[in-house]
Amino acid sequence: MSLFLTSVSCSSFETLLTVALVWWLYLLLVFQLTTGVSAGARDIYFADLAPTRSHHVRFGRDQTVHTVRGCGIALAANRGVRVLTLDRPTVLVVIAVIVNGNISSQSAYTRYKVMHAGSARELSAIASYQFRSGHRDSLGNLVKYTWLVRSDLETYYARNGSWTWTYLTLNSIVGEYVEEYGDEVGLYHRFLEWSNLNGDGVACWNQRTDISGYMYLETALAHLVLRGLYPSTFRSGWGWEDNQLSAWLKTWIPIDLSSQAPLANESTTEPRAWVYNWSLAPSSWEPTILRQKTTC
Repeated sequence: MSLFLTSVSCSSFETLLTVALVWWLYLLLVFQLTTGVSAGARDIYFADLAPTRSHHVRFGRDQTVHTVRGCGIALAANRGVRVLTLDRPTVLVVIAVIVNGNISSQSAYTRYKVMHAGSARELSAIASYQFRSGHRDSLGNLVKYTWLVRSDLETYYARNGSWTWTYLTLNSIVGEYVEEYGDEVGLYHRFLEWSNLNGDGVACWNQRTDISGYMYLETALAHLVLRGLYPSTFRSGWGWEDNQLSAWLKTWIPIDLSSQAPLANESTTEPRAWVYNWSLAPSSWEPTILRQKTTC
């Protein structure tokens, strides 16, 4: 770089401007190489779970290898790339609010329910700065929520409902807070069927535990996308999930908050609900993105 500069004549303003520009680009390149900043990448924070160990981590568009202390859990932010090591094990908590549409308390034997917004005052209260300022994370940042909007057959068949009713209702009440504080809006979906499992001649909404031929999750997702929302977080109603659903989620929605590991529960009573089996699933949790980017 120095040889290049010594060969440049500084006899004109244009040449001086060119030299200044070259130096600026050079300094920018050095900054990126030394800090790991890569345009369009995300902030990745690593919790120092093993302070005495060092690990090679790849991140950024160029997948540059960086050495950090500790085997961490990745948190995504919006811009830049930084590595932060902490002195102690860190538990990361997702504060999720299920936006249910106030229909769970109504009879499961009513197919065409009426949905209610609930208390807008309560939603606004917890979304406000006054509430958030008293609940900060370990870095001093205001608490962020993951609002899980419900969309499934029960919301669709409601007399005043739709696939996007809860999302639109949430947006009308706390949409300004969601945008201002960087909250996330995810998808909450119950796998349901209108059926009569016990043969008494009375149908109701029952939990479904086989999604072969089930297309309503894709339908719910498509309607949310048409409204401008692509959820990156998912939670299954009553915590149910099987291998087929898990494979689908890995393809389309990166974060899954459905795990009840190591618990299991069964029910044959109508209306059927809270059927799940996580007894063979790991109790520890880490994002798939971390397993792809770190070697511990």
